[in-house]
Amino acid sequence: MYFFEILSPLGELRMEEMPLPALFEQARKIHSMASESGVDQEMLRKGCDALRQCEEMTSKLGLFSINEAKDEISTANLKYLLVLFLFNVPFPDMKCLNISSNF
Repeated sequence: MYFFEILSPLGELRMEEMPLPALFEQARKIHSMASESGVDQEMLRKGCDALRQCEEMTSKLGLFSINEAKDEISTANLKYLLVLFLFNVPFPDMKCLNISSNF
């Protein structure tokens, strides 16, 4: 079992069931591990999937808007601007493709 799989008393949570902060933190950790020491292809795929899910959630939640000034972005939400950065600085051995840019 990988470290990013969160267990509840009733069993495993799927990525779609994770709250955005937890999902983002797991994606960031996987990206960091891949950049520093390398990980297997399955871990890389899970990292890409987590980033895709983060992007989808930030879009659905409407965290960022074209009409928004930088002063209007909540400090707590600033870290989610890194999602596109993490996609554009791909994992060393695998590119995360097919992300829509809804930010």
